[in-house]
Amino acid sequence: MLFGKNAAGKELVDGTETTVYAGKLSTSFLQQLMEEAGGSTEAMSDLTGGGLTASDLGGLGDIDVVMYVDPETHLPLRYSMDMSGMMKDLMKLALASAEGMDDYEVDVEIGVAKAECRLSDFNSIAPIEI
Repeated sequence: MLFGKNAAGKELVDGTETTVYAGKLSTSFLQQLMEEAGGSTEAMSDLTGGGLTASDLGGLGDIDVVMYVDPETHLPLRYSMDMSGMMKDLMKLALASAEGMDDYEVDVEIGVAKAECRLSDFNSIAPIEI
């Protein structure tokens, strides 16, 4: 993940003034994580019928990430990811690698593929006894 050392600005999130950081999550970094995390590569291959593997992630577009961090606690209060480019590339790969698609030209349009998550109530669960 690549975030600049300097913040991109300030923004209010649920009443807290946060420091905003913007950067890119490279799909080659995701590929490395999946390869190091035991069954992740097999799960991806199973999900796509064996057509795609973690090694295919390296050539996909990066994911734009924006994080809103509480400057006092250094905890993220919100993050958003724009995965539009990555999803377009992934769908093209999936369709092109599907059985029987050798003679077809594949084109895919994905307008928006975004995710946003708000985080709160850190450490608010009851202690877990083992």
